[in-house]
Amino acid sequence: MDQQVLDRNPPRPASGDLGVVRRFLVRRQNVRLMLYLMLVVCDVAAIRAAFSVGVTIRGAYWLNSGGFELGWLILPIHILVGFRGGAYAHDAVKSRLESVGRACRSFMIATALICMLILFQRTGFFISRMAFAASILLSLAFLAAFRIVTLTVFVGKDKSWMFGELLIVDDVPAPSDYTGEVLDAGVVGLVPNIRDHAQLSALAEVVQRYDRVVVSCATEARRSDWAQMIKCFPITGEVLLDGGSPLGAIGLDRFRGHDTIVVVRGALSLGNRIKKRLMDIAVSGAALVFLAPLLLVVAIAIKFDSRGPVLFKQPRVGRGNRLFDVFKFRSMRTEAGDLAGSRSTARDDDRVTRVGRLIRATSIDELPQLINVLKGDMSMVGPRPHALGSLAGDKLFWEVDAAYWRRHALKPGITGLAQVRGFRGATHEQIDLENRLQSDLEYVSGWSLWRDFKILVSTVRVVIHPRAF
Repeated sequence: MDQQVLDRNPPRPASGDLGVVRRFLVRRQNVRLMLYLMLVVCDVAAIRAAFSVGVTIRGAYWLNSGGFELGWLILPIHILVGFRGGAYAHDAVKSRLESVGRACRSFMIATALICMLILFQRTGFFISRMAFAASILLSLAFLAAFRIVTLTVFVGKDKSWMFGELLIVDDVPAPSDYTGEVLDAGVVGLVPNIRDHAQLSALAEVVQRYDRVVVSCATEARRSDWAQMIKCFPITGEVLLDGGSPLGAIGLDRFRGHDTIVVVRGALSLGNRIKKRLMDIAVSGAALVFLAPLLLVVAIAIKFDSRGPVLFKQPRVGRGNRLFDVFKFRSMRTEAGDLAGSRSTARDDDRVTRVGRLIRATSIDELPQLINVLKGDMSMVGPRPHALGSLAGDKLFWEVDAAYWRRHALKPGITGLAQVRGFRGATHEQIDLENRLQSDLEYVSGWSLWRDFKILVSTVRVVIHPRAF
C-alpha cells in the first residue's frame, strides 16, 4: 500500500491551502474504506476458521443442513446484519471494544436465525450439538481476536489521523500546540453568510469529507452565523465556546480542553451511504434497461416536434449545497429555456412544446435523471433538487426559511417524501415551499432504507399529478 496513504502523522496543511486539504480528504476516505473491507475479511476468516475446527471435531455431515454447511449459511446473514448494525462503520473502527461488541452481536443474531431455520427442518435432529456449540464459541473468540489484532496493527492508539477533524478559525489564532488541520476563514475569504450560495458552495468544497468541523471565532454574533452555516452540511459541526449560548445545540463536546456545542451531526454514516448507493445503482440501472425503448421513442418525438437538443441541462443544488447539472428531457422551446429556474411553469405555458406538455404531465421528462443517479449526483429518493433562481412567491427559496439549506444534507432524489405527499408543481406562494421543506427535513432526519423503498412504491400513485404542467 502507498506509504503516503498510511502516513499517520502527515504534515499540517498551511492555513488556506485548499488544494492540500482536498488531497488529505481523499487519502483518509480511501483508508477508511479499506479498513471497513478488512473488517469484512476478518469476519469471514474468523467464522470459516471456527467452523473448520467444528467440522474437524465431528465431520462435515454433522454440521450440514439442507446440503449446506451451517457456517456458510450464517456468514452472509452475519455480514448483512453487520452492515445494518454498524459492525463495518465509523465506531467499529474507532473503538476496539465497540468493534468486537458489534461483530459478536451480529454473529449471534445470524446464529439465532439459522437455529430457527434448523428447528423446522428434519435434518435439524442430525446436527451435532457439540460441534455446533464449539463452532459458535470459537467464532466469537476468533471474531474478537482478529478484529483486535487488525485494529491494533493498522489503526493504533492514536486514531485522529483517520477521522478527519478540521478547525476553522475566524479572526482568532489557532492554538499553538494544535497539530491538526486548520483553515483560516479570513485567508480564503470565507464569510458565514447563509444567504450567499457562493459562500456555502466554497465551504462545501472544504468540509465535504471531514467527520468533524470545529469553528473558533471571536464574537457571539459570529458564532451564531457559523452555527447556521455549518448546519447545512452532512458533517458533525461544532462551535467553540467560551461560555456562550446554545445556538440551537444538539449536544456538548470537548475540543482541546474547551467546551463546544454540537449544532449538527452527519445525516448518514458511511455504511448507510454505501447501502443507499447500492440501492440507487441497482434500481436506476434496471430502470434504464427496462425503459430504454420508451426513452428512445420520447427522444425521437422531441427531435421531430421542435428544434434543439433532446436533453435539457440545468445547474441544481446537490448534496452539501454543491451545484451539479441535472438532466431532463427538453419540454420547452430552446430559445425560451430558463437556466436560472426563476419562472415556474404555469398551466398553458407558451414555452412548453406539444410533446413537452405530455411528458411533463406524466413525469416522463424526469426519467433522464436516472443517469444522474448512476453518476452519483442524485439518489432515487431524496429532496428534489432546485435551481438557484427558484422563487416561492416573490422570494428566493432560501430567503423564505434559513433552514432551507439543511435539506441538502443528503443527495437530491428523483422522488421524495414531499412528492408522494402531493407537494409538487409551481411554487406561487411561500406556503408551497414551506410544505415541501417540512417534508424534506423530516426525511433527512429520519432516513432509513425501508422508508426509501416505501417512497419508491408510493411514487407510482403520483406519477400523473394535477399540478404537473
